[in-house]
Amino acid sequence: DCVARDNPYLATGADCGDVLGRDVAYPPLLYWSFVWTRHISLSAGALLWAAVSLVLTLASLFAWAAARQRDAWTVVFIGLLMLQFPTLFQLERGNSDVIVIAAWTIAAYLFSSRRYAGSGAAAAFAAAAKLYPAIACVVVGLGVLGWALRDQRGRRPLLFFTAGGVLMATLVLVVFLEQNLRFFLETLPARAEWVAAPSVYGHSLEHLAPWGATWVLIVPLVATWSIAAARLVPRHSPWAFAGALALSTYVFPSSFDYNLITAYPLLLLQFLRVVRASGHRVDAAWLIYLALLLTGLVAIVGNRSLFDSSEDMLRLHVLLQFAWLMLSGIVAAIWPTASAADGSWSGLQADSSGDTRERPAT
Repeated sequence: DCVARDNPYLATGADCGDVLGRDVAYPPLLYWSFVWTRHISLSAGALLWAAVSLVLTLASLFAWAAARQRDAWTVVFIGLLMLQFPTLFQLERGNSDVIVIAAWTIAAYLFSSRRYAGSGAAAAFAAAAKLYPAIACVVVGLGVLGWALRDQRGRRPLLFFTAGGVLMATLVLVVFLEQNLRFFLETLPARAEWVAAPSVYGHSLEHLAPWGATWVLIVPLVATWSIAAARLVPRHSPWAFAGALALSTYVFPSSFDYNLITAYPLLLLQFLRVVRASGHRVDAAWLIYLALLLTGLVAIVGNRSLFDSSEDMLRLHVLLQFAWLMLSGIVAAIWPTASAADGSWSGLQADSSGDTRERPAT
């Protein structure tokens, strides 16, 4: 309803009647993906988007579980995830991270089915919508680069994945050129200076970093998962995509827990690893993944009242999430074959040599 609705970066949130005076803080692609709301009432838009959010989240999680993994235990686990704080928080806020998880799910599936250009394009679309998936793109990209360096059969997938991503990013940049320039040169720098206070519904690493040097935590986290991705691609690429997405929301000064739905795919794969272990044997790998799963559940969807008694407890909550991500990446990096038991999209994975001859890399 704002007079600046065709270029929201020219007006403040107060000018456009936002209750809290918040300016548009997201890229043009995300803003224009909601152009359909101009034609309906606010209440109708809220209800419709809530329904779409639930459907997209459910569809994405079932896609990660793969068709033959949709047994009763998996359905129950996914159903319970849908009742947890991050899911309900995104519904309450009308949040848009579901666009990211849907696009990233498509990217992971296309990569597993050897449609590398489409995978890169879907990954770039997610990054163009909300920025933080750009970190996930870097992690996966380094993983594909690692594949190409150790095996010449990975060079063609690297080329197509990169080309698809560059083409999508260029398309989005050109279509919204003026608004993208204004966003990246003015809106984003101003937004980057804002640091949210510690809260029970936030998970920024800013409050854990010594002397405010967040890179001390971010660099090891990204490096660990990049090494893991290089070892996981191509045989267990869903793990690489899931881990990369899970860590990506932690790199900005302000991160709120409605975007922790991006950690759900990694939690789901760990759950499948536990319940689908070969022969249901209780061995070292099974115990390690059980410990990771339980830690992740407490850290990501655990009751927030466990951590809201003091500012130190709030930091402990974020530290627990960071530890889960780091340990998950370390296990994946040093023991990638332990991820094989979940079977997600396994029928679409390359064999142990990374052979892609059955279908051309496109």
